[in-house]
Amino acid sequence: MNSGDIIQVRDLRKIYLVGKVQVPALRGVDLDVKPGEFLSIVGPSGSGKSTLFHIIGGLTPPTSGEVRVAGQDLAAMTDAGRTRMRKRTVGFVFQKFNLLPNLTRATTSPWRATSRATTPSPRRASRRFCACSESTAGWTTSPSALSGGERSASPSLAPW
Repeated sequence: MNSGDIIQVRDLRKIYLVGKVQVPALRGVDLDVKPGEFLSIVGPSGSGKSTLFHIIGGLTPPTSGEVRVAGQDLAAMTDAGRTRMRKRTVGFVFQKFNLLPNLTRATTSPWRATSRATTPSPRRASRRFCACSESTAGWTTSPSALSGGERSASPSLAPW
């Protein structure tokens, strides 16, 4: 594998067992992502996109294959090591937005940011997110009153 890549995936396979039936979600995926590179993974529902991201993020183990993030072999890491890697290296934009129903967007931002060990103050983290957000509409509104677009523009990104 090229040590200059931030993400390296080789012959990645994931098979789910549904009852007695084996359902292949990933079949020999190879992927290299360079630092600073942007890419999109697209495909129909059920094609393995979320499975791929869950494996790269260290949330789900592969059936077989090799995954390295920032030079670290995920299979060799402990649960705590994968958690540290997610906090410092991998970012997710969640499909379900991960907004807390009893907090506004403004209060969710610093709450999420303070889950990192090396986070600025909650107020500074909130201002940092506000500066990056295209829309501050509904910033003090509860998640249930926001549109899907406003929810998706909310602070569901990590790492900070």
